[in-house]
Amino acid sequence: VRASLPGARSRGDEPPPIAPPLGVLYLSAAVREFARLRHEISVSDLGMDCEGEAEALGLIAGRRPDVLGISANTVDEPTVHLLAKYSKIIDPECRVVVGGPITTALKSILLEKDPFIDIVALHEGEHTLPELLDTLAMGGDPAIVPGLIVRRPDGTPLMTPRRPFVADLDSLPFPDWDMISLREYGDLCNCNEFPMRTDVYAPIFTSRGCPWRCIFCHNHFGRKARTRSAANVLDEISMLVERHGVGEIHIHDDIFNVDPDRLVEICDGIVGRGLKIHIAFPNGVRADRLTRTQLEKLRAAGCYHMCMAFETVTPRLQRMLRKNLDVQKVLENARIASELGIVTACFVMLGFPTQTRDEIMDTIETVAESHFDFMRLFVSCPHPGTELFDLAVANGFDPSRIPPRTFEYDWARTAVNCTDLPDEEFRRLTNLCQERFLTNPARLERLRRIHERFGIPFKG
Repeated sequence: VRASLPGARSRGDEPPPIAPPLGVLYLSAAVREFARLRHEISVSDLGMDCEGEAEALGLIAGRRPDVLGISANTVDEPTVHLLAKYSKIIDPECRVVVGGPITTALKSILLEKDPFIDIVALHEGEHTLPELLDTLAMGGDPAIVPGLIVRRPDGTPLMTPRRPFVADLDSLPFPDWDMISLREYGDLCNCNEFPMRTDVYAPIFTSRGCPWRCIFCHNHFGRKARTRSAANVLDEISMLVERHGVGEIHIHDDIFNVDPDRLVEICDGIVGRGLKIHIAFPNGVRADRLTRTQLEKLRAAGCYHMCMAFETVTPRLQRMLRKNLDVQKVLENARIASELGIVTACFVMLGFPTQTRDEIMDTIETVAESHFDFMRLFVSCPHPGTELFDLAVANGFDPSRIPPRTFEYDWARTAVNCTDLPDEEFRRLTNLCQERFLTNPARLERLRRIHERFGIPFKG
């Protein structure tokens, strides 16, 4: 089960983005490929399959699983606890296993807080889950399986030996796309947050991990970038196009362009195989490592939309965050991308610990005058388990000010102020950031042309 917000697909005029559950589908394929025993698998995405909390619980009751696997982000914590408790009410013998980024952040805290959670799976699960299911099916002790935190008989957590990250990503099977209907996701707000150009799209990972050490990252895939071969990526894209009718690919890598030669090989391969697809990068790229040649290759391969992670223009904060981005290079690449016809969006974060009003204004003015077409404004939220959380607390931030996570919690709308500025002034600055960006006359004209190009009414 992916513990996305139940009823997300029908939340009025502003539903949160919801994309196919890529991680869960990788796990489903891995169980089929690597488990020694046969296991009956079902996959659910609560944001798609349930209209609310009651239906989510009804889904568990209807299936009565022997093992309930819950994949979750940190903001999904209340859903995790609810599903765990309810599954035990339905069947006290059900084993509840939690995985996903939430476990990287909270680790044993999940077991300590919730007596209904039996096992926490850390980091990648493609080899851990099949081994765990085989062990449980044979009546074995899950404590022998690497990569877990299990509950001892006395209730305390026990961490099993660490499981290495998957070194050869080509050895993993493609996600189990037959478990869902890709077409049903096509007309929903998705992580790209830009109108779809085709009825069917699919998210993919072509790499895992990132060598940079940004302090706001959960580091779920590790600090070393591991890449799939260009041939393996092209085979997956071909399969998605030919078997599932996919016309658009969303690349969700943390750093797709970590290997410039592989980037060129993938782009040339898409063109060489005659794959008529559209490509978007909703998770962003390391924008200061791009060159004009690479952007031209991406455009030729079908790239039409790209997010560039920007965060802040302040050199001091770039160092503090360990982002260490060449801001001027990012701005230049946004201009080049716009020239080539690639729609760009920047990620901006406000509200870091120690950030001053002048530093916020520098970012606001720079982004407002940039060539970016869209902006995603985030308020810095120090999630537990990240270095940003520790830094915020060390600078006097009260973690109880983080809004409680409920079924109405939405990470994109969370307002947290880690600066020393009064809350009201900080809110005014975030509003000003949006206002300055959206009222730039050159950007408005560019947006009018973009909407015309994509056949979307422009409201101005």
